[in-house]
Amino acid sequence: RKPNMKMLEIGLGCDMNYEPGASVALWKKLFPHAELWEAEYDATCVDLATKQGKLDGFNVLVGDQGNNETLDGWIEKSGG
Repeated sequence: RKPNMKMLEIGLGCDMNYEPGASVALWKKLFPHAELWEAEYDATCVDLATKQGKLDGFNVLVGDQGNNETLDGWIEKSGG
């Protein structure tokens, strides 16, 4: 609940049986003042979730977490 914290969740849940972004509402409730980040590989899923408003209040990163260049870009974009 620390207002200055930054939180990153990797995986929106695009390939799960439940809808993508199921945990997003929980993170907003638990950490209402945090800088929230969501990372996902599937850009199409991210676009749809964004259009549906599921990622409102979140900063979003797209790419492969197994790729070092992608991770470097995420660090740069998020400020670490």
